[in-house]
Amino acid sequence: MNMNTNLGEDKDILIRSPKISDLPAMVKLFLELMEYNAKYEPHMTLPENEHIVFEERIRKYMKGPDKFCIFVAEYILTKQVIGYLLGKIEFAWEKYHGYITHFVITSSFRKKGVGTRLFSHGCDWFKQKKLSRIELRITVNNPLSSSFWRKMGFTPYVETMYFNI
Repeated sequence: MNMNTNLGEDKDILIRSPKISDLPAMVKLFLELMEYNAKYEPHMTLPENEHIVFEERIRKYMKGPDKFCIFVAEYILTKQVIGYLLGKIEFAWEKYHGYITHFVITSSFRKKGVGTRLFSHGCDWFKQKKLSRIELRITVNNPLSSSFWRKMGFTPYVETMYFNI
């Protein structure tokens, strides 16, 4: 398969719920995501064992209550997990809404329609939960993230600021 083609409508990508056997690939993607974001925001550099905490959290979410959603994008030809979405239901401003906590597509599959399909799958899950709003945080200086989420229709409405002491 030509990796420069748009995979967005291609049958070679499967969006599905994760299996325990997907955890190593998800951890690798998590580390890729955080390393990429740390280039734009050094504060996002991970503590040494954070990947272990992440894996434990994913295991809990996979068994846990119906307020979490996890989906993976699998490249069927190689059975490789190439992305994931982690979301949950949150309560703020007297309303429930969807919240995407992690979203990553491995670099070699970006800009091929995979992220759009994965996000669409997550949207469907939030709609099934009768939610009408999804929120997320992005690293402000990350141009790929900002561009992708705006393309998906997201609009900034609050700015998170910090001050080191």
